[in-house]
Amino acid sequence: MGQVKKQKRNQLTSTKVSFSTQHEHPIFCLKYLDRNDYSLRACTKEEKAAFADTLDRLSQLTWAEISKSHRHGLGYEKIAINSIRATIPRHIKKDDIIFIAFLW
Repeated sequence: MGQVKKQKRNQLTSTKVSFSTQHEHPIFCLKYLDRNDYSLRACTKEEKAAFADTLDRLSQLTWAEISKSHRHGLGYEKIAINSIRATIPRHIKKDDIIFIAFLW
């Protein structure tokens, strides 16, 4: 028989849960966009339309479908953390993240 361990009251435990997001659709957020160096205001109407169109098309696909796409199509390219010159926001834990780039 297995052994059951009792936890003390108010004791917090940390469990790392592993799951796949391959069948999920991506969600895009521009909240942390560096508006000093990278801004949509600097884009032309055509560039803004292409950006919005690409995000719309990507949001219709699952991560599995995107990962099978060519990186110059709707796919992406993984970026090594040491090749990013911009400051990474403090709320992002560098050990838990994979940086990717989409071309549009």
